[in-house]
Amino acid sequence: MKQTKYSVAIVFSNKGEVLRAACKCPAGLGSGGHGQCNHVGGILFAIEDFNRQGLQNRSEPVTCTSRLCAWNVPRNSKVAAKPVDDINIVKYRYGKDNRTSVKSSVYDPRAPCDRVLNKAKLNSMLVKLSQHLPSSSLFLFHDIKPSLDSQNVIVDSTCECVPLNCIEMVELTSEHDDMDLPFNDDYDIATKKFKSMIDIYEERITDNDVERIERLSRGQDNTFWRELKQEKLTASNFKAAAKRKVEPDKLLKQIMYKIEETTNVSALQYGHMHEDNAINDYIKYKHSQGNTGLTVWKVGTYISKIRPGLGASLDRMVYDPLAHCKKGGLEIKCPYSKQGMTIEEACQDKNFCMTLKPGMPTLKIGHQYYYQVQGQMYVSCLQWVDFVVWFGADNLYIQRIVFDKQWWHKEALPKLDYFYRRAFLPEVLTRRVKRGVRLYNHGGWQPYTTRSS
Repeated sequence: MKQTKYSVAIVFSNKGEVLRAACKCPAGLGSGGHGQCNHVGGILFAIEDFNRQGLQNRSEPVTCTSRLCAWNVPRNSKVAAKPVDDINIVKYRYGKDNRTSVKSSVYDPRAPCDRVLNKAKLNSMLVKLSQHLPSSSLFLFHDIKPSLDSQNVIVDSTCECVPLNCIEMVELTSEHDDMDLPFNDDYDIATKKFKSMIDIYEERITDNDVERIERLSRGQDNTFWRELKQEKLTASNFKAAAKRKVEPDKLLKQIMYKIEETTNVSALQYGHMHEDNAINDYIKYKHSQGNTGLTVWKVGTYISKIRPGLGASLDRMVYDPLAHCKKGGLEIKCPYSKQGMTIEEACQDKNFCMTLKPGMPTLKIGHQYYYQVQGQMYVSCLQWVDFVVWFGADNLYIQRIVFDKQWWHKEALPKLDYFYRRAFLPEVLTRRVKRGVRLYNHGGWQPYTTRSS
């Protein structure tokens, strides 16, 4: 930017007409020029604005330190939002009438051949697509010919946004002309039609898929695992899901999309840091008790073959040659607030996960960790999990928890099924919460009751 200052002279008549103007800039041609430059024009605009606002009649300006703060006062002018088609963008011309142009409201940018749906070509494309990509979401949003074999549709189990039996779902719903697919934000997911479609959503997963997902999801800082939790309801969230009473949006956002922003919090950092120490102390203790054949190994996230929407991660898998069922799981807890205590001292805290019953430390039935451990066994098809609470070096407590089939199928699974069908899966299909839209934006969320199952 130029820093040179120029002297400008302007002579007015009594009527306000400009008689003469000059500027010493090159464009103004010096003191003998005609003053046809931006500097002269700027001063003329400033004088006109000064006169139009009547500022010449005002008293001496008040210093900025004597006036009230004005920088945080919002502007009075508010511009209401308009559709883009209603906005007229023109160049403002001072002192002249602005030209208005007529906008065409019927312009269609598509080629003439693309303005009418060719159903024959569409059906032909769908048939070809079903042969090469049968899990395409296109089959969910269009009426499909009955000739397509729905049993041959294979869903990628890592991303099950498209139901396996999507063809039957479309055939069922296509009988109703008012079925509004796809599920845009105006669609009411509380309707019986949507619920019935979700209820017939049949998920399947193969043994190879289970093994592949488990292998790809190993490790705490695993990108695949972060993506997987947007598609699967995992065991650490089972109690929160089963007990949800209010609308599920906040919980869905937390369990599906929340990035681990709290990894630096002392309690979590402490648990991650000492997990390997706790596992080594567990193995050391078991070997000292004569179980020298016990071994452990790392695993990833398991997906239930019976309920492919449910998943679970174990800290380790365990082989115990002395157990009736040789294979089990290992879940480690390193409570930061209880480090250095004994198990009996920790149980004095009523908020602690374990209690003395009678005199024997036991994981509380109904606790978040109880839901987690029972869910791990259900998903991973295990009969027992060693629940280990580590208080410090060589200071740990081990409880072998067996699968409580009666409790699981009565207290946990029906509620999880309900939450999955009425909250988790609808979010997978619509991604409303992810986009900041209420999942039940028309209302209609109802918590689980015994009559809901």
